Amino acid sequence: MCANSIGINTHINYTDGSYRAPDEVYKALDYLGIKLIRDSSPFPWVGGSTGVNTYTNLMKKGVKFNILVFGQGPGANYDPKIPVDLIDNLEWAYPDGVVAIEGFNEIDHAPVTYGDQRTEASSIAAHLETVRLLRERKRLKSLPIYDLTGADAPQALGPRGDYANKHVYAQNGNPPRPHFEGAHKGLNGLKPWVVTEFGYATYPEIDWLVIGVDERTQAKGTLMGIFDAYHLGASNIYLYELLDQKLEPHREMHFGLFDYHYKPKPAATAVRNLIRIIEDKAGDAKDFTPRPLEVGLTLPAGTFALALEKADGVTQLVIWRETQIWVREAGERKDNPTVPLAIKLPVGAKARALYDPLISDAPVKTYGGEGQVTVGVPDYPVILEFTR
Repeated sequence: MCANSIGINTHINYTDGSYRAPDEVYKALDYLGIKLIRDSSPFPWVGGSTGVNTYTNLMKKGVKFNILVFGQGPGANYDPKIPVDLIDNLEWAYPDGVVAIEGFNEIDHAPVTYGDQRTEASSIAAHLETVRLLRERKRLKSLPIYDLTGADAPQALGPRGDYANKHVYAQNGNPPRPHFEGAHKGLNGLKPWVVTEFGYATYPEIDWLVIGVDERTQAKGTLMGIFDAYHLGASNIYLYELLDQKLEPHREMHFGLFDYHYKPKPAATAVRNLIRIIEDKAGDAKDFTPRPLEVGLTLPAGTFALALEKADGVTQLVIWRETQIWVREAGERKDNPTVPLAIKLPVGAKARALYDPLISDAPVKTYGGEGQVTVGVPDYPVILEFTR
C-alpha cells in the first residue's frame, strides 16, 4: 500500500455539470494530493462530450489514468477497435499517462451489445475481444488490465485480465467492512484484485436500500473503506467520486468529495490529511508493505489494525473500529464514543505521535518515547506512529 495507490473516479467526459471545468478538476485533485483517476475512454461521437485534449492536458500535469473501456459506440453493435484506437492514441500523445485499462462497467445494469446480443455473455465476449486487441498493441500490451464488473467472478482470470475487480457500496448507511468482506468473498479467491468504485453519497435519506448520509459520516466511512480494502488485500482503491455532478436532488449526483461548487467536503479534507500522513517522502521510499503486527494488543470485536512501514524505519499502526455510524430509521448520524485500547510496542520501539485524519495532518498527540500507550479508538481510523 502507498498513497499513490489511492485513486478517484471522475467524469471529465461530461460537460453539462461540474466536470465541465477541467481546471477545477485539477485543483480538486491537487488539493487531495491524488494524481490517479478512473474515467472512461473518450467517446467523441456523443454530442457534448469533451475532447481528447482534456485528457492529455491533465496528463501533462502529472495525472495518471485508469481508462475504463466505454461499452458503446456508433451503430448497434460494439466495435472493440474504437476504444482500443482511442486509448492507443492517448498513450501515443502522452506516454505513461495511462497506467491501467479496465473492462466494461457494471454489465449487470448496462450489458454491451455485441454480435447482435445484449447479455452478460455478449458483454464478456466483447471484453475478451477487446483484451485480445489491447495485447496486440505495442504501446498497450504491457499495461495491467482490470476485469469488467457486474459479472460473476471466473474461477481464474485467464484472458479476462490481470486484476479481479469489484465495486463496493455500503448500503443503508452501514460501516463499509461487511460490504468489503462480501465483495472479497465473491471473487473466489482471485488475486490480485482492485476496488474501482467505493463511496457514500451526501444526500441523507430514510428507509431506502442504498441511502445517502451526511458529510461527516461520508468522511468516516471513506477513511474506513480505504483501509478495509488494503486490509483484505486489494492493490488499489478508487473513491467514488471527485465532484458532485449536479445540484439535482438525487443521491447519484452527490457522491463527490467536493460539492458542485468545488468546495471540499469533510471527506475531501480527511483524505487530504490521510495522504499527507501516510506519504513516504524518503528518497528510497517503496510501497508500504502490510505485515504481521508485532505489537501486543487484543483487538475487540469490530476493531481492526494494519501496520504500514516507511523506508526510514518509521511504522504507522492504523487502528479503526467499525460500528453503526448512521441511524437509518431516523436519517441521522451516530457518533460513537472512543474505546481505550492498550498497545504494547515491540522491544526497542518508541511511540512518537498519534494522528487523526478527520482533524488534521499534524499529530493530535505526541509521545516521549513510551513503549506502551493507550489509544482512544473512535469509529474511524487513527494512526499511531512509532520508531524502531
